[in-house]
Amino acid sequence: MVRQGDREVPLLTKTEKPKVSGVFVTAKGVDQLTVKGWVVEAVSRVLDVPSHRISVLPKQ
Repeated sequence: MVRQGDREVPLLTKTEKPKVSGVFVTAKGVDQLTVKGWVVEAVSRVLDVPSHRISVLPKQ
């Protein structure tokens, strides 16, 4: 804790991203192959997960 004026705030010394081993997505509209590909690509880039570890299924 660090004092800033009359209050104490936490001091952040280290930030760690959790290790993601796989992703499961359910969404409307992913029954179309192009939309499914966009979802897989977006998740892969954002979470840095290989595309073979991403499962995308249509929401019912």
